[in-house]
Amino acid sequence: METPLQLEQVRDELIAMKIAYPHCGFTGTTIMAIAPLYLRDFETEGMSAKDFFEACSLARRNNKMFPTVGDIVKAHRELMAGARVPRNRPSLPPPPITDEQVAKAKANIKRIMDMVKNVKRVPKCRTYATR
Repeated sequence: METPLQLEQVRDELIAMKIAYPHCGFTGTTIMAIAPLYLRDFETEGMSAKDFFEACSLARRNNKMFPTVGDIVKAHRELMAGARVPRNRPSLPPPPITDEQVAKAKANIKRIMDMVKNVKRVPKCRTYATR
């Protein structure tokens, strides 16, 4: 069973984000005041403690500024959407290559080979012993 999110966890994580974003302008008092608001929004979203910490981690990686509630909720929704996609699903085979694509590839190869043949050779440089 998922552990419910607690106010202390939200406060601790917001304080950690304040350290990660030193120019955010939040003080410890501000964080203590906004933590219950954040908690209420996260509970409405149905976040567990584990979901919250993963969403905060993703939000920190994706945002240059201190993440808002919306940023963290968006990260949570991205994580939940990704969790619904089975990881072990076999990948689809690549689409078949058309004759036109094969002809273009061969023309590119020929063009590159011609360029390589026309490169002027650089004479070998002599190296002198240094003292």
